[in-house]
Formats: sequence, structure tokens, C-alpha cells
Amino acid sequence: KRNGRAHDVTVDEHGKLISDEEVIPLSEAPEAVRAAIEKEHPGGKVEKFERIKEGNKVSYEALISSKGKREEIKFDNKGKVLEREDKTHDKDKD
Repeated sequence: KRNGRAHDVTVDEHGKLISDEEVIPLSEAPEAVRAAIEKEHPGGKVEKFERIKEGNKVSYEALISSKGKREEIKFDNKGKVLEREDKTHDKDKD
């Protein structure tokens, strides 16, 4: 944790930071990302939201539940879907 927020960091064998996944409130996401989440799952509940920094790239990942389905979707900062994963039957919420 840093500044009260959970971080999941990945480093290489030399200690260089590869990625930093920070749990943030949805309100801190760019408007384009918030709009894309609503478009993908209208009225869905965002269970977890992360900002991912990999080098100089920033992306966002949302775990969304709606209509009995849970899906993890990764977006770029303009709201474009980069990847998605069905988490409906996963036991944990991560």
C-alpha cells in the first residue's frame, strides 16, 4: 500500500519496475473510459478498478458484474477495449 491505496507491482530480476497496478476510484478514470464501461455493461457494478502503468503506457482494468455475469476488461486511456476475460465462474473476486 502507498498513500492508502493497494498496488500490485511487477519487477524484473534486476529490480526494474515493469508494471504498477493501482486500485483507484472509478471517478479518477478518464471520461472516455467511464463511458466505455457503461457502453460495455450498462448499469453494471464495477467491483474493482485499476490504473496500470507499464513504462510510459497507462491503461485501465475494470472488474464488472451485471446480469449474472462478471467480466474483467482492460481499456486504453481513450476507452478502447484492449482485452477481456470472463470471470463469471471464478471463486475469488480478483
